Amino acid sequence: MLAWVAAGKTNRDIGAILGASPRTVEKHLERIYEKLGVETRTAAAMRSIMSPPAAYRPSEPGGSGQEVPDAARRAT
Repeated sequence: MLAWVAAGKTNRDIGAILGASPRTVEKHLERIYEKLGVETRTAAAMRSIMSPPAAYRPSEPGGSGQEVPDAARRAT
């Protein structure tokens, strides 16, 4: 979702892509802002561009809960 924000998509645009309402997109983005510790759409977009996502590591607290593809695992 942040990739679309960084690309300049509006909540309406993102909603159309995901099949969700703009309000649903807004609420998801609010939760993302909170997790990233930012307050604006621009700050969230910059954070997503400047900081690659952390790979999921079951032994690390706060992991994303998503499995990392084998190629990405080998790169770390």
